[in-house]
Order: sequence, then structure tokens, then C-alpha cells
Amino acid sequence: MVKKLITILLVFMMIFTVMIPTNAFAESNDYEGHWAEDTIQSWLDLGYIEGYPDGSFKPEGFVKRAEFVTMVNSLFDFTEKSDIAFTDVKPTDWYYEEVQKAFNAGYISGMSSTKFAPEDLLTREQAAIIVSNLMELEGNIEGTSVFTDSNKISDWAKEHVGATAEAKLIIGYDVDNTFRPQNNIKRAEAITILNRTMYYGPPTLFFAEIYEVSGIKYLYLLFDEEINVSKLFANNSDFSKLTGQVWGGAKVDLSSSDDFDDEVIIELAANTVLSKEISISPNSLIDASGEINAEISSTLIYIYEDNLEILNEDIVTYVNEDPQNYIIETKDTVKISDLIGAIKPLKDGYELRVLDVNGNIVLNNTLVNNSMVLSLFNESENIEKNYKISVVPRLSSKNISIVKEVDNEYLNLTVKNGATVGQVISSISSQTTLDSIQILDYLTDKPMDNSKIVDENMMLYIEVGGWDYFYYGIIVE
Repeated sequence: MVKKLITILLVFMMIFTVMIPTNAFAESNDYEGHWAEDTIQSWLDLGYIEGYPDGSFKPEGFVKRAEFVTMVNSLFDFTEKSDIAFTDVKPTDWYYEEVQKAFNAGYISGMSSTKFAPEDLLTREQAAIIVSNLMELEGNIEGTSVFTDSNKISDWAKEHVGATAEAKLIIGYDVDNTFRPQNNIKRAEAITILNRTMYYGPPTLFFAEIYEVSGIKYLYLLFDEEINVSKLFANNSDFSKLTGQVWGGAKVDLSSSDDFDDEVIIELAANTVLSKEISISPNSLIDASGEINAEISSTLIYIYEDNLEILNEDIVTYVNEDPQNYIIETKDTVKISDLIGAIKPLKDGYELRVLDVNGNIVLNNTLVNNSMVLSLFNESENIEKNYKISVVPRLSSKNISIVKEVDNEYLNLTVKNGATVGQVISSISSQTTLDSIQILDYLTDKPMDNSKIVDENMMLYIEVGGWDYFYYGIIVE
């Protein structure tokens, strides 16, 4: 079932908050240390909910029946409506259409044929019925036996409570393992339960890649939730179900991964046969809860490994750790000694040096340029990784009547209205040698003639070092 999470935002803001002034400051956090703190914080960070103006969330507050069905309708994208005959739900009520949607979806009924009780607080056993119906769970009265107060669960709710308990969608209280069926559902409980429904069902595999370290090949799998790694495959032969016999029936060692994780690293046996592409089709991987529906085609690549730590971001602005394209980005007019002092190797035994195009070591007082490489090497193990050096040029204006301002942080030029391409190019200067400087059409990348009047559908293009390039947007004033 497709769940449109974006639509949750408006509804949850309406239910879980009052209007917050733009200058309101959070003064209290009443959910810190709460058992649902992680879920509350996650939903706040994602914008699904907002707290009160004082920064509180009131996790122990209660939720009404009309409020809960409104959240469910939004979460599951229920839009179809049915006629209703509840006398306590009037067309003028804000929740009238929400009750119509809930009734049409069939996951809730009224307290009777004429009473819905929209303003009543929702109980935990009522919530279990809603969730059980939503997820189409099979009734399971025996499932209530896990609770120490199962005898207090209403007969009409037992099969639903048992089903949600077995699915771990609604669980008991840790302190005494009670269910407390007649207790009113709390705000923290409501979002926790709905958060579980979003991720209920077989986990989905949505990324896979192969990488190699010290001659050992690994398969990296990323799922949308934690899975039981030890039961990822029913037996070793399941591994050969991957399409195209990519793996040649290789045995699998799962010891590299934790017992439960959303990231799984599998060490492949030495006899594994790899192809240039891996293709994982539906039902090819099986975990404890059933088949994983996944369809992925991924080019054979190596996993990233952090080798360097940036110590001074005023000098080194970025490090790309892709082994197929190691890059270190620096500001211009940086000396070799400053560059090496702005980073450090993360592994013991590694040293840094800068080499020129001929592989010779460059002296420390030399300015860095784009023809050099940063060498990360371990002499005792005979390992060397070379990073292309990308010097980010700092442009300036030689003629502020033509180029009024250069923003090197956001890569924008402000130019005079009516200035020509040739005038703008001749007004740009840089301490870094530029291999190419042009003004291009924004859509086609076609170079513009020098006589053309510059407009905001154009961009400045510069190339440095024979391989690195940058684009600057143009603002005309």
C-alpha cells in the first residue's frame, strides 16, 4: 500500500499544534527522556508534526476519535466518501468528511448505527481495531495471551488486539506487560502506532552494491528498515536465486553484519563469480517475515571509505572519497604546507605529500594548482591513493561599472544592464589561471557571441586545470 507521507504534514500540524507565531521561541522540551522521544523528535524534524508555541509537545495528552481517523485518512490517502447516518456527526462539523472517508474505507464503525462519538477520547482497544482493519490482519485471540491483563480486554476487541500484538504494531507497557485496553490513547502512543504502520510489512531493499577491500569482496544491501540478518537467506542455495546466476552459487558469510540492521554487509566466498551489473528481481531475497519485493540494477562499484579528515574548512572545502575519482577541493592561493596542515589521515601509518604532473614531490612553499595531486601513502604496506586537487578560483571584478559584484560563495555575478558578453568576460579576473572563460546559454550550453547583451538566461563558465569547471549564475541590474 502506497503511503503518501507528505500529506501527513498539514493534518498533523492541525491536530497536534496551535498556530505558532513566527517569532515564537521554544522554551521547553517536555518529551526529553520520554519513551517516545526518538519518534517524536523524528516526526518534528521531518515536519510531520509541530509542537506548541512554548516548545512543548504534551506527549501524555489524549487524542479524540475524530482526530485519529483524520490522521489515518491522511496517512493512507483515503479520499473516497460514503453517506453516513450518525446523528452526532453534522455536515457543519470540521470532521464530517473525515468520518465519511473512514466509514467508506471500512476500518472503523460507529459506537452504534447512529452514534460515532467523534469527540470521545479514543481507547487503546479501539485503536487496535482500527489498526487491525487498516493492515488487514488476521484475527488472533490467542495473541492477547502475552498481556497480563488480557482478561480485561473486551470480547469484541480481543481478536484485533491479539493481531496487532502479534504484528508488534501495538504493544504492552514495559513496566508490567499490561495492555490497559480501556485507557485513552495518548498523543505519543498515537504517532508511535502510526509510525509503525508506515513501516509494517516485508522490508524493501532499495540499494545494493559490491565493493572490495584487501582482496575480499562484499555485497552491501540497504533496506528501508531493520531486518533479521541471520534469516536473510533460508539457506545458502537461496543466494543463487539472483537473476543471471550472478553469484555462481557462492556461499555467504553473514558474520560481518549485526543481528538486526537496515544495512547488511555480506562477505562473499572466494569462488563468487561477479558480473559488471547486479540485478535483483522481486522475491529473490527472503527474510524471516516473508519475501522482499525489490527490483534493483546497479553497476559494479566500490564502496566509499573515509580516508581524510578536514581540520580547516577555510582551506580545504571538500573531499570526495569515491575511489574511482578521489578529489580534494581547496581555496585558491593556498601553499602546499597549508594544504597538508588542513587535513589529516584517519588511519595510522599514512602520510601526505603533493606531487606534480611528473610524480615529483612539490616543495611546501609552492602554491597549490590544479595540475597537482595529493598523495596519501603508506610506505610499509606499499599503498598509495592520489587525490586530484581542485583549486576553486576566486573571481573578482576589474571593472565594477560592468561587473558590479562577484559572489564566490553562491557562485553568482551581478552585471550592469546592457553589458555585452565581451565586456563582462574582460571585467573578470582571477588569481588562479583560468583555462577557459565563456558565457553560455543556460539551456543549451552554447557559447554566446561577444556582442550579445548579457541576460539572466546566460551563465558564466570557467575551466581550470584542464578538467575542473564551475558555473556562475548571472543577475542583471
